[in-house]
Amino acid sequence: SLHYVGSDINPNPYRRPIQIKTVGLLIGTSGAHLWGSPMHFSRIKGPSLARSATGPISKGAQVALLVCGLLGIASALLVSSGTIASANGSASNPGEPSGRQAGRKAPPGMVLIAGGMFMMGTNDKESFPNERPAHLVQVKGFWMDEHDVTNAEFAKFVEVTGYLSAWWRWVPGANWRYPEWPGSSIQGRENYPVVQVSWYDAVAYAQWAGKRLPTEAEWEFAARGGLESKRYVWGDDFRPGGRYMANTWQGVFPVRDTGEDGFVGTSPVGSFPANGYGLYDMAGNVWQWCSDWYRVDAHVEAASQNVCRDPAGPAGSYDPGDPYSPKRVVKGGSFLCNPSYCESYRPSARRGTPPDTGSSHTGFRCVISGDDTLVSRSTGNQPSLTNETASSPSKPN
Repeated sequence: SLHYVGSDINPNPYRRPIQIKTVGLLIGTSGAHLWGSPMHFSRIKGPSLARSATGPISKGAQVALLVCGLLGIASALLVSSGTIASANGSASNPGEPSGRQAGRKAPPGMVLIAGGMFMMGTNDKESFPNERPAHLVQVKGFWMDEHDVTNAEFAKFVEVTGYLSAWWRWVPGANWRYPEWPGSSIQGRENYPVVQVSWYDAVAYAQWAGKRLPTEAEWEFAARGGLESKRYVWGDDFRPGGRYMANTWQGVFPVRDTGEDGFVGTSPVGSFPANGYGLYDMAGNVWQWCSDWYRVDAHVEAASQNVCRDPAGPAGSYDPGDPYSPKRVVKGGSFLCNPSYCESYRPSARRGTPPDTGSSHTGFRCVISGDDTLVSRSTGNQPSLTNETASSPSKPN
């Protein structure tokens, strides 16, 4: 008999040990592993095959039983393999990509994020009240840009559509072409994240590209990179082995950024290690727009549910510190974040920003719902988009 016993060391609450039983063969006890846990084979008490009710079994019958036993084990292992595949990526597991989705070619520059369940937010005392409490959330699979939208990518959008950003039209001076001040330039910074873009600008770009902005839940799930409840997207140590993992502020804030991480201000996308899902700059560099309205107490309401499934955020915005200004969620922190000020390059950190506002430290990246058709960027047949035509976000499917 074959018996699998799941390990009780570091159990994963979302996976259960499986039990497989066959008859008639004893297998040794080493070597196999399932989900990182030992697989143990042991004899289950049952009828002896050594002797039948009427006498000894013939050699032919013993051989036949041996073959049957081997076939049984092979079947069991196939079932086990299928169960593992189902637990890690089949459509039978809610929230994970379908076979059609997983098997298709990835959209250019995007990473498939297999859906799943995770602990969103935090209960860490060293956090802001709007990040608490931690609560279970389940998201479906989706595709995400591996890095923030760059100046070059946004410039192509503007060239094709003739789009005029809301920030550019309202405020003379700084805009996405002149990210710091009038006279500054993106020349030579084509691979830097585009900044000085409002939420409306980000939505307009996403719609043109056949994409959308991520929900806050999708963004945080992707940022964590498969790690559970870690302080940073790479673990609990801010500088593992003395290495800087993100573009943040070093020195006395806001007096002087010493640039010990190699950069003062923004950095080219992909300058720091990717997270566990292959996504770059999910911490620091620039804040990233999400589709959700911002509420300070959003996590409190979400925690009242058993499991939040694909939450799209609250129906409206409310910030008691600024009650008359509707806001959208931004995540990820920026090069301006420092422990003495905000340390918002943590995945649970969140902030609300008026959707008509751009800044030198806010950009965005896009996603595609798991079952959407493949994206294909237009080379000239998209209509010209303005702030008015982008006033409503694409709704997650």
